[in-house]
Formats: sequence, structure tokens, C-alpha cells
Amino acid sequence: MTIGNEKEIQINPWNDRIMEEEHKWLLEPNAKIWPEKE
Repeated sequence: MTIGNEKEIQINPWNDRIMEEEHKWLLEPNAKIWPEKE
């Protein structure tokens, strides 16, 4: 049975089919995941 594996795929944060609008900035080439400290 691969039901467990299918569920893991569905909750994959990098799955384009469920990409959230607020997460699309991560795809930007200049995206700063770790903001520089001042």
C-alpha cells in the first residue's frame, strides 16, 4: 500500500500544485531567507 507515501507527497511544501501565494517569494532569485542583521 502506498497511501502513506501519497499523503506525504500531498503535504510537500515544494509541490507546485499546492504552492501558497505567500510562499512564492521563496522562488524569487534574490529571495533572502536569512535577512542581514543590522
